[in-house]
Amino acid sequence: MREDTPDPSISPSNSERRFPNEIFAIIIDDLNDDLPSLRATALVCKDFVGLSQRHIFRTIDVTSTHSQTSEQVHRSASECMNRLSTLLRDPQSVSLGRFVQSFHFYVPSGLPIFRTTEILTHSLQNMPSLAELRLTSPGPEHFQVIQERCPHALKELSIISPLPQDLQAFQNMLASMPNLEFLAMLDWRVPFWQQVLKPIILILPSSLREVNFGRVDPIMLEAVAHGMSILYPQMLSTIFLQLYPAWGFRGIGALWERLQIDTSVVLDVQSRSYFIPEPHHFIANRVLSAIVNDTIGIMLGFTAPKVILRCFQTHGLVMFITKFISNLPHSVLKVLIALANDGPINPRLKLEDWATLDEVLMQRHEQGLLESVSFGRPSILAMDTISLDMFNDIPSLLPRSEMADILKVDTAMEVGVPRAYGTA
Repeated sequence: MREDTPDPSISPSNSERRFPNEIFAIIIDDLNDDLPSLRATALVCKDFVGLSQRHIFRTIDVTSTHSQTSEQVHRSASECMNRLSTLLRDPQSVSLGRFVQSFHFYVPSGLPIFRTTEILTHSLQNMPSLAELRLTSPGPEHFQVIQERCPHALKELSIISPLPQDLQAFQNMLASMPNLEFLAMLDWRVPFWQQVLKPIILILPSSLREVNFGRVDPIMLEAVAHGMSILYPQMLSTIFLQLYPAWGFRGIGALWERLQIDTSVVLDVQSRSYFIPEPHHFIANRVLSAIVNDTIGIMLGFTAPKVILRCFQTHGLVMFITKFISNLPHSVLKVLIALANDGPINPRLKLEDWATLDEVLMQRHEQGLLESVSFGRPSILAMDTISLDMFNDIPSLLPRSEMADILKVDTAMEVGVPRAYGTA
């Protein structure tokens, strides 16, 4: 028999397989965010189907883009939800729900409540591995569905722009989540009628580690403070706070009073409502002063030894930091500043501002009111968009603070990175 004659005892399927599935799994795992490639690998062979599908269906998102009109938003979300409902009701595809770990659900006003709760119910009961849930525009009926159907393994929950309602359904839902570690409450308003009828109390899950309050009515913060006096989440390590100045600062002092000293506080002055403008124009200076006053108002009653700021890397940044640090409560000994980029900036344009900041830092340090000021970045994912010029120049711009060893500059230091950030 010639050497190149195929052996009839070796089947094609055996001869084609040259690597174990573990090797192919590593290759496909490397494509985890490349949906076109994952769809292609799912068609290669039967063994590749499951390896690819666990990435393809890891995140289900029926939300919509902000670039759409209101009508397009509702139509797009409605179509997505109907397709999802069909997928999870088909006996041949219902098992795909086991791959879902992150579920983003948008409630369009164009669909009846019973229809959206029906789809949400069927979705949750077929997603046993769900770890993250995000809801936009939910009502109390949806909170009840989550309370009854959501897997106890859920770790992260984000509620965005809920309909005005009594908070009892939301409280009941939180009480049913024994393993929740992260909670985001974004764009929350408290109805006026609820403000005047009785004090509001909101008890956070005892398992909570991080909470993100983005543009939340300060009355809600007061409700959280009342809840902390009843049950404090002992593992709570970080609170992210982005306020809307027009809503005032009621309730913030009560929250500071209840926070334990080892809980980190991240103040977001990065949002557009706190945009730090070019300071050369008198109107811009007035805006900057208003921003500083708002942030100082937030800090009244603050007793923790450390505060973290998330800031745009903009022209007015140094002036803002200077005024902010000048007015900090005496309890704050450490300041961490996470710089995000908002366009290329020459940090040496306003050298006198840096000199003033250096003087303020040294004054507080000599008075025993400042141990360190640190500059870092918000996220490793944002590294490509952040100009490193300012980071490289900071030590020479703040020479006295550098010499006194109270200045820390570390672009590898990640500070103030709330999950579900930017939705508010």
